This record gives sequence, structure tokens and C-alpha cells, in this order.
Amino acid sequence: KKEKVRFIRAFDGKFYLIVTELYNQASKDIIPVLSSPCSIDELAEGCKRDSLLCKCVVEFLREDGLVLSKGNKKYVGV
Repeated sequence: KKEKVRFIRAFDGKFYLIVTELYNQASKDIIPVLSSPCSIDELAEGCKRDSLLCKCVVEFLREDGLVLSKGNKKYVGV
């Protein structure tokens, strides 16, 4: 059975929950923007998505090993 919701506790101690379908759609827009290091606000502006959604998706991408934290709240795709 396919999971419909994803849930994690991230390194920042916060809990993140997202519908799998929304995660799949948003990650397609977010991953290309992460070709160079950027903050969550820069990412949201670059992919035309809400910053809270971007933060949530980035945390799941980090969990999946597709994004690295570059310090100073910057993220980059692997």
C-alpha cells in the first residue's frame, strides 16, 4: 500500500507533515532551483511556492539525501 502522508522530525526539532502527492509536485519545482546554494526565502521566490511549503519539502529532501545544508541556512541539491 502506498503512503499518502509523510511525517518526520527534522534536525531543527520541528515535526513536518506533508501529503505525498503535494511533496512530489513541489519537489519537481524545488530541486532545479537548488542547483546553487540558496535560503528558503530565495528558494520560494525562485520556484514560486510558499516558503513554509519549501521549508517542509527541503526537510524531506534532506532526509532522503537529495539536499545538503551548507550552513548559514543555505541549502543545495546533491
